[in-house]
Amino acid sequence: MHKFMQKYGVKIEELILVLLIILNIMDFLEKIPSEIDYIKKVISWTVLAYMLYKADLTNIFFGHSHRTMDLMLILSYFMLIIKDFTAYALAEIQHSTLLREFYTFVIVNASMIEKIGFYVGGIMLILIAFYYAARHEIRKPSLMHVIHEEGKPPKNPIKLLVRGVIILMVLVAFFVIVFNLMMEWLAIAIDAPIIILALFFYIFHAKRFNPETLIYQIAEGGEKFYEKFVEMFQYKRSILMGIVGMLVLHIATDIGTFIVPYVFAVADPLYFSQLGASTHQPLWALFQQSIPGLTEQQIAGLAAMYILNTAALVFLLVMPIYFWYELYKGKHIAFKEHWIALFATAVVVLIQKPIFGFGQITQKNLAGVDITSNIISISGMWQVLKLAAIVGIGVFVLSFFLRKLLEILMMVVIQGVFGYYVYLYFINLTGYFIDSIIILLGTPHKFIAVFLFLFFMMTIIFYVGGFFIFLISTVKSYFKI
Repeated sequence: MHKFMQKYGVKIEELILVLLIILNIMDFLEKIPSEIDYIKKVISWTVLAYMLYKADLTNIFFGHSHRTMDLMLILSYFMLIIKDFTAYALAEIQHSTLLREFYTFVIVNASMIEKIGFYVGGIMLILIAFYYAARHEIRKPSLMHVIHEEGKPPKNPIKLLVRGVIILMVLVAFFVIVFNLMMEWLAIAIDAPIIILALFFYIFHAKRFNPETLIYQIAEGGEKFYEKFVEMFQYKRSILMGIVGMLVLHIATDIGTFIVPYVFAVADPLYFSQLGASTHQPLWALFQQSIPGLTEQQIAGLAAMYILNTAALVFLLVMPIYFWYELYKGKHIAFKEHWIALFATAVVVLIQKPIFGFGQITQKNLAGVDITSNIISISGMWQVLKLAAIVGIGVFVLSFFLRKLLEILMMVVIQGVFGYYVYLYFINLTGYFIDSIIILLGTPHKFIAVFLFLFFMMTIIFYVGGFFIFLISTVKSYFKI
């Protein structure tokens, strides 16, 4: 068997990678059967779990490796998000035939499955926290060292209890800030768009890579990204950038969840089937609904409105990611004159004739920001386009004389929209946590209510603290303070 794996192991791995890439392409094009899609998403979860295992969580938390505890940690985290399996079954049951009975069983027993998963995951986290507090030395570099908790296990029972509680808080914080987002969004909502973007990137740079190793470049690129990102939480100098990065990653996931489907007319049924089809139509479908009876000139003007609306939204969503990347690299944030002018032109159109809207997700089983798409009329279209052109040309000319001021105004607009975006996320999650905790306190499941309260506390720290860290860091970077 060993000789067989030595001879054919690489080929088998290549075959699996090629198969996964093909499945993701089919998923992106919505050409994949429901049953295969479910299997693919399970594989995506498994791959991300493997990446976390390779990142060596216990080393990041405590400064030394314990591979068994790594597996136990990852398993406990999975137990806490087992609700996503039930949510996916609910979204996919109408599209499935072979797995319909399985989906029906999951949906019927969803409440029991979620509660058992939460109890198992929560108890495992508590046991891991106090096991490490009582049995293991905490070394540096590590996340526990960053918060000034290190050394051998204390002999004083009170100090031992305090250390156990602190470790539990750290494990919960990592779940809320890193694991939950990575698994719920990256492995389910936008895994296919990520593969597509990676393919475009590597094909575009094909001259730099050996085509025979293309699939490894894609797989290893994602693996290295996750490992480096998780490792940021191990060092004092990078932990704040890690927190801000996870906050900015919300936008990256929503680009995959909303913008890519709107532009390419493909959508993941897990979210769009629950958000409402009428307010989440692809741009091409909206455009086609608007053009009957219009002249060629009017159609061209309408197309410009759609393009500039999309450009404005992409600007507003991508720029915070750009800011974070420049901060991470220690570079100075700056903009070219033509980008400032294009931004101003596009934002004028988005304000005057908006196709997209931001709001809270109202569905009970989902939380976050909902980006809707809406049809627009040609009424006042030419006035808006003329105003946008005048503003764009004026900003372009002024950027050669007042570039600093225009850059500051651009950053204020982008940070203001990002702040509103974070606010919507925070308010939506706050409502979910408060309602859930109140309901659970009136049931025998107070253990789950306590854990949700811990999640809520970490959510407040993450969203409020993360945004202000990002804001202050951006200002310091731009003004070189």
